[in-house]
Amino acid sequence: MAHVIDWARENKMTVNLLKTIKLVFRRPNISNDLLPSVMSDVRRVGATKLLGVHLTHNLSFSQHIDAVVTVCNQRLYLLAQLKRQGLDLSALDSVFNAIIANKILYALPVYFGYLTQGHNVNARKTKEMLIGPMAKDPPPLLSLYGATVFKLLGVHVSSDLKWTKHIDAVVSKAASRLYFLKQLRRADVPTRDLLHFYTTVVRPVLEYACPVWHSGLTAAHSELLESVQKRAIRIIYPDANYRTSLIVAGIDTLDERREVLTAKFFKRHVLASSSVLHSLLPDRRDNDTVSSLRNPKPFHTIQARTNKFRKSFIPYCLDKYT
Repeated sequence: MAHVIDWARENKMTVNLLKTIKLVFRRPNISNDLLPSVMSDVRRVGATKLLGVHLTHNLSFSQHIDAVVTVCNQRLYLLAQLKRQGLDLSALDSVFNAIIANKILYALPVYFGYLTQGHNVNARKTKEMLIGPMAKDPPPLLSLYGATVFKLLGVHVSSDLKWTKHIDAVVSKAASRLYFLKQLRRADVPTRDLLHFYTTVVRPVLEYACPVWHSGLTAAHSELLESVQKRAIRIIYPDANYRTSLIVAGIDTLDERREVLTAKFFKRHVLASSSVLHSLLPDRRDNDTVSSLRNPKPFHTIQARTNKFRKSFIPYCLDKYT
C-alpha cells in the first residue's frame, strides 16, 4: 500500500483509506494461499461499482444486469405515467431513448461477451431488427445480425409491420397440406372425415395467432388466405360452388372466422379488468359523458396519425367491438 500512497503523493493526490477498497479478480474455488496478502488499511470486497458498471471478483456481470433491469423497470413506470398524461408518441419515444435505451446500451461492449457466453446467448443466431421509420435517425447499432423479418412464436414479423411475409408463409404451409387431403379423397375417405381433416390440420395453420395480424390485412391478403379454403372445399365438394359448399359443411369464410376469433380474444383477454393486457387500453370515459353521446364509446378515442396504427390490434378492436 505504501507504493500507492507514494505514487499519489508524487502526482499531488491524496488517498482516502476510508473509501479505498480492494477487489481481487480470481477463478472460482482458488486456494487462499494463492491470493495476494491482505492489506490492513484497505477493505477487500467481492464486488464494486466503477463508472456505472458493477464489477465482481469472478468477472460475472449478473449483478450489473440485475441492476440495469431494476432501474429500467422503474423508469418504465415513469414512461407509463407520461403516456397516461397524454404525452404524444414522438415525445414518449424521446423519453424512452433518453432514460431507458441509453441505460441498456451504456458500456454494453464491456459485458456483451458475458451475455453471449455466461447466459448462453448465441450471437450468431441473435438478430437485431429496427421497427418503424428509423432511417432518418437510427439508434446505435449493436454487434448483431440486422434483419428485416424474423419469426417469433410462429408469426413472421417484418420491420415495416406489414404481414405479406407471414401470409405468404402460412399459405405455402397450408397449401402443402392440401396434398394429403387430395390423397385421402382418392382413397375414397368419407366426406365427413375429409372435412374433419381440413378443419383440424389445414385451417388452424391459416388462423394461427390471427388476432395479432387480422386487423392489418389488405384485401389481397384476405383473398389469398381464402383461396386455400376454396381449394380445400373444391376437393371435398367437387360438384358444388363455394358458397353452397360452406352452407352444407356448416363452416364460415376465413374472414368471418377471424373476426369472431379476434373479437373473442379481445373481450376475454383484453377487456377483462383482471387481464394483464387490460393496461393497454386507454382510460374509460365517465358515465355522464357516455350517456350524452349519440354513439357512446366506453373508452377515450386513440388518436392515430397513420393508417397502419389505426389498423393495429387495440385501435381496431376498440372501434369494432366496444
